[in-house]
Amino acid sequence: MNGRPGREIRRFIQDSNHARRNEIAKALGLNYAFFCEFEELRSPLRTPELQVLGGGVHGNAILSKFDILDLGLVQHSVHPVDWNKAEEPRARLEPRRGERAVLRARIAAPGTNLVVYCAHLEVFCGALVRMRHLADIFNDARSQIDQGYPRIAILGDMNTMAHGVARLSPSYCCDRMRFRFLGSTEGEVWQDKILSVPDPRYSEPHATDALAPNPHVLAWGLPPQVALGALNPGFSDPFDARNTVTLDNPKYRWGPWSLMAGKLDWMMLRQLTVHSTSLGNQGYELSDHAWLCADVSV
Repeated sequence: MNGRPGREIRRFIQDSNHARRNEIAKALGLNYAFFCEFEELRSPLRTPELQVLGGGVHGNAILSKFDILDLGLVQHSVHPVDWNKAEEPRARLEPRRGERAVLRARIAAPGTNLVVYCAHLEVFCGALVRMRHLADIFNDARSQIDQGYPRIAILGDMNTMAHGVARLSPSYCCDRMRFRFLGSTEGEVWQDKILSVPDPRYSEPHATDALAPNPHVLAWGLPPQVALGALNPGFSDPFDARNTVTLDNPKYRWGPWSLMAGKLDWMMLRQLTVHSTSLGNQGYELSDHAWLCADVSV
């Protein structure tokens, strides 16, 4: 099964546009769908490190050797940064237009349809916002399951990095969860406190509609509707959060110790059989993230 998400594909391509994206897909022999999250604006306000992003666009892409039958977006219920406001502190450092959303495609896989999500969650917030965003995706996935599309892959950079020295950052940890789960990474919290709490409607054959919200999400102070949305409707990730590192920022290494590292990238699969997995770019020569790969069958 070859369905590939693409994120930050234009990292060093300032003139990125439809023609160039089409050129990449054509060279690979793949169909593609692209959602532009942001138009990056050239600006003297950008730091030298961020200046390479000035000009061009970036967003989420799905590439597939199979036909793409339907497309949609999952709009986030909250936006912690309003990138369209000039007075927004973060926007002053990184001028851009747009907002984050999740791209969804229904793909004509052999013998069935496969729903694929490509997500890139906000990094300038805290763990609670990303829990809300995951609940948004789960809610949309439920609607796909209810329509008769049970085979689903949720893929992308979820930016689950609210741990390590990031806990001390007012940019990366902006909520009360900053020190709430000391001893665990944000990825481990997702794995242990969200993915491990099933939605009985989608995991038990005779479950009723009487649901108890995710108790952990409730205890962290999120609304009951978010805690209901955060019940896992049948997804699992073949890459264990305790043993998988997809970002290890060299700026935050102290000798042999990594002070900002963790599993930021996810592959949540539903009703798909995993045959093998691999992890690449662990030297981070090609990107600041490692890549995840899985061979699966429907």
